[in-house]
Amino acid sequence: MEMHEQYTDHPPFKARPCLVNLNEKNLAENIWQKRSEQFDFTKEDRVNDAEFNEVIWKAVKGINSPCPPAVHAAFFIPKIIR
Repeated sequence: MEMHEQYTDHPPFKARPCLVNLNEKNLAENIWQKRSEQFDFTKEDRVNDAEFNEVIWKAVKGINSPCPPAVHAAFFIPKIIR
């Protein structure tokens, strides 16, 4: 028996109307929004990682939230030639 055959007694899905205007644009302007407009996304790795992370952090966590420092780790095991 297939999975979809197991759930035949489930009531039909009832969609709820959208309560948010999907065409509305966020027109807020601040220093972080202006910095993000200057990023060059035409090719990978053209944006400074630290600046990009800070802009995203401020957008998600709030303008007054301090951005944690970046952690760069590399695990390199040199091959010993004898």
